[in-house]
Amino acid sequence: MGTVTRLTNKKRLRLIIQRTMREAKKADPDCMVYDTGPLIEEAFRQCRGRAEKRTKQKKG
Repeated sequence: MGTVTRLTNKKRLRLIIQRTMREAKKADPDCMVYDTGPLIEEAFRQCRGRAEKRTKQKKG
């Protein structure tokens, strides 16, 4: 997905967030991500990091 630098369209942001949440939940069902609040970016980073680690473990 990469980083989104300019978020002018809130609907696009929401779609991206929902997609990311779905991916994160698939990879890490224990990870709770809420699509509100200032900590969402940090939560995403943690979830994605854990998800990436897990997929790397599966492959290798």
